[in-house]
Amino acid sequence: MNLKAFLEKYPWSDWSIDVASHRIVENLWVFELPVSREELWPYIADTSRTNSLLGLPEMKFEEKEGRLFGSTSYAGIFHEWEEVPWQWRMPEELISVRLYSKGLGSMVRGIFLLERLEEQKTRVHIYFGWVANSLFGATFLKIGMSRTRKGFERVLNQYVAEIQKARTGSTAITTIERPALELQDKARSIVDSTRAEWAKAGIPSDIQDKLVHIITHWDDVDLYRIRPIALAHQLGAEPKAILRALLHGCHTGLFNLTWDVICPHCRGVREEKGSLLKLDARGSCDVCQIDFDATGEQSIEITFHVNASVRNVKKQFFCSAEPARKPHIVLQDRLAPGQSRSLNLELDPGRYRARIQGNQNFFWLEATPSGANEFQWRSDGKTAEAAAVHSPVRMELVNTAEKAQTFVVDLSKADNEVLRPGDLFLVPEYKELFPDERLPDDLKIDIGVQTILFTDIVGSSKMYNELGDTGAFRRVRDHFAKIGDLVSKNSGNVIKTVGDAVFAAFGNSLDGFKAALALRERFSESDAPVAIRLSLHTGPCLAVNLDTGIDYFGNTVNLAAKLQAVAGASEIAFTGSALESALIRDELRHRGIKPMRVDLPEALRWVPEEVYRC
Repeated sequence: MNLKAFLEKYPWSDWSIDVASHRIVENLWVFELPVSREELWPYIADTSRTNSLLGLPEMKFEEKEGRLFGSTSYAGIFHEWEEVPWQWRMPEELISVRLYSKGLGSMVRGIFLLERLEEQKTRVHIYFGWVANSLFGATFLKIGMSRTRKGFERVLNQYVAEIQKARTGSTAITTIERPALELQDKARSIVDSTRAEWAKAGIPSDIQDKLVHIITHWDDVDLYRIRPIALAHQLGAEPKAILRALLHGCHTGLFNLTWDVICPHCRGVREEKGSLLKLDARGSCDVCQIDFDATGEQSIEITFHVNASVRNVKKQFFCSAEPARKPHIVLQDRLAPGQSRSLNLELDPGRYRARIQGNQNFFWLEATPSGANEFQWRSDGKTAEAAAVHSPVRMELVNTAEKAQTFVVDLSKADNEVLRPGDLFLVPEYKELFPDERLPDDLKIDIGVQTILFTDIVGSSKMYNELGDTGAFRRVRDHFAKIGDLVSKNSGNVIKTVGDAVFAAFGNSLDGFKAALALRERFSESDAPVAIRLSLHTGPCLAVNLDTGIDYFGNTVNLAAKLQAVAGASEIAFTGSALESALIRDELRHRGIKPMRVDLPEALRWVPEEVYRC
């Protein structure tokens, strides 16, 4: 596609620009790359990283009443602009527009178009069009843009090398490496004390080395906000090991932990809270024009930051890079009043949410082989509540409103690289290293589905009579230690103890069941000092603040505790939903265990599902 054909596809008239009466400076560069569009898209979308690799200066952004304003100095000339909401269609098209109040031009638009040639071959069109303010500005921009092509060629070749490397199993999306930072004495002392604590906690030496390396070598743009699960994937390490290391690093002053409030629409960080106690029940996003519940399961993410005493990591931008910050959004398109547009949209199989920005209402799009090939979406809501479409779908967007509207399609699936409160509370080190953390008394946060385990000593009254209070206390204390060890080995955590009972939680039912079986086996041995009964149930939970600190609350917890009544010594009582898991059925079959259905007593007839014990 030459420049003339490109401008027919993306005319200046869409922005009410008369080319004949303006000084237009524009360039179109075309590259053919031996990678697929899907592989290349994450790199193209991350324009901040690209601009950094191109050597462009840092940009500053400020949000005002839902609008984004930027500024930078380039070649000694100060530029200031308003960032128009980006438009993109994954993995094909990306459009960025800036309206300048200061600088060489009044407007610039950047367009990236990815054309599929073959399965592993893509033609990339990169276009920049400036509306210059003066003859000097036009001349300056022509000279500057002529030098940019070689920079893009270099960066794109680097991206291709990273993609091809990733095909062999290495992690894609490279970080920007800088020369090693020389740590000051105080920072070096903190690193040394952290290494000592890591060694004491059993953190593998290779993980220690990798974390120190990122602190001293990674660029600010990669290091500002550390997401433990994503970092583990980048480093080829176990997420739990990375998380444990970061928590111990907080204890020594190497890192800080923050509770980030996330907008449910754009998934952007709206606030960073340094403590649980500072969390609020409501949040807001001016960009998406919504208020939202800030206590939902998807509303809070835990991230880490390098402590300023070690390195002052700035929140750097080389571009607003909106598509890279919203990878769950596959389509964002802004239409003027009365405008309509037809486009082809590629969707992986799955469920998507279709919405108008600023509106809480949405409808579901299901991408399925049996879906429709064409679909019309009107901004006035006169669209089906749900629709099944076949990818690629020919979609017609119609803005019937008297103001501009932004059409958004996003993947409803949760980000699997987010560390949620429910995940963090299951890590024993968190409770040990942050003993004073607590929620506000009037706040409850949704921690999602948890598997709750209760244990209780059978015949405890007899034990107290035989051993006396002091002897019974020692035995119960040893009993708690053994339970805590087995719970931890199965990826769970003891939430609290009540009398001689233990209340533990797990992130999934298989881990909880394995822990229950291990506990039953341990306390069924001939030398076991006590016998125990166990009960399990899986369901949604809330985290609340009680006298003991962070506690779990809700019907799931209540039901798990009540099931103790139908378990005898060395028995596990559990709800039938556990048997829906093929992994649990296989585990029971492997051990030769056949669960028996329980005839519930009158007091438990309210339980909504069948109960078993084994």
